[in-house]
Amino acid sequence: MNGECIYRKINSKDGFSLTETLTTLLIMSLVGIMITTGMATAVKAYRQVTEYADAESLLSNTIVLLTDELSYADTQKTIQASGNTATFFLIDDREVRISFDEEKGICKSYKKTDGTYTSPEPLVSYQNNEFITNWNVSYNSTYNYFEIEKLWVENKKNERIIGINDNTNPDDDIVIKIQVING
Repeated sequence: MNGECIYRKINSKDGFSLTETLTTLLIMSLVGIMITTGMATAVKAYRQVTEYADAESLLSNTIVLLTDELSYADTQKTIQASGNTATFFLIDDREVRISFDEEKGICKSYKKTDGTYTSPEPLVSYQNNEFITNWNVSYNSTYNYFEIEKLWVENKKNERIIGINDNTNPDDDIVIKIQVING
């Protein structure tokens, strides 16, 4: 009996009833809403993961480049480091200043013969949406190493993404020590 009903319905020249059409439309609408919501959630999650990965990369590159620069300071000459500026000499007697610039991030400049410094050039170029917003450096002359803390990466909305001693974790007491190898 059921088979006959289905067979008659398939072979019928009549269209779909209003109830069948509206039910199909409702089901397809719900499926469309679920797909759209799922895609929006996936895109948001992808952006967050990408932002964090870019921030980690920027922080890592900054630490590597700071290590490359600071480890070659000449300990036989004056080394000054406090706040967000480090000034030191290299083996070839060039005086270098690494400092923080609000627009460019951590920058490097060299002292010219007239006593002024060259225009600060970014140590690490900014990425699209993340940038270094702070750092704190000091120098331990007894053991010849620089200490770096409070190195932060923020996005354009001034939201901190990742950092060292960024106060997001009260137990976070990380200090990067860069040993000077010319000592």
